[in-house]
Amino acid sequence: MLEFAMGLLAGVLLWPWWAMGILSLVCLADILLVELSEEGWATAIFLVLVSALVWMVNGNPFVLGWHHIGDIALFGVWWLVAGALWSLPRYWIYLIGIKETAEENYKDKYQNWEYEKKRAEKDGREFNKEAPKRIRPFDTYMSNNMDRLYGWVVFWPFSIVGTFFGDFLQQIVKMIATFFSSIYERVAGQVFKGWEDDGEHS
Repeated sequence: MLEFAMGLLAGVLLWPWWAMGILSLVCLADILLVELSEEGWATAIFLVLVSALVWMVNGNPFVLGWHHIGDIALFGVWWLVAGALWSLPRYWIYLIGIKETAEENYKDKYQNWEYEKKRAEKDGREFNKEAPKRIRPFDTYMSNNMDRLYGWVVFWPFSIVGTFFGDFLQQIVKMIATFFSSIYERVAGQVFKGWEDDGEHS
């Protein structure tokens, strides 16, 4: 199987420049589509265009595939196992992002509820509105993410690249921004020491 995979890679690297250019564009398009959860388009574009490239450079892809059907089947199993292993950390990263967004929305709702409650108490009005609760978002259940799972498993190399240049960098930027924000807040706290907060930015 390893020999087949290395031969496949070597064969692709020997393609003419124009074919490698088109293949690079296809891979880039699939990276973006997988990150946008457009797995159907990613599959269609990859199968159609890569098959067309193989036909133009190496000949009929169906004939070539039939001659190596055993190697292709074994390679496919290995590919899916690798994708399944990658889907676990990828799902965790996805859930962390959803949780952070949901937490921010909850804080905004709670602050609005708290503000309305204080206004009602100040005006002497009865306030019966219940405090907002943390409710697990709809798109965090696996049954609602089967398309994403398919993309992470089948297109795992593209998903890894998309995640590295998308989610990971975004998390790093957030960490840096949070770090410097805390420093700036300390500076402001020293300058305005003894002053009361406005109640909205504490």
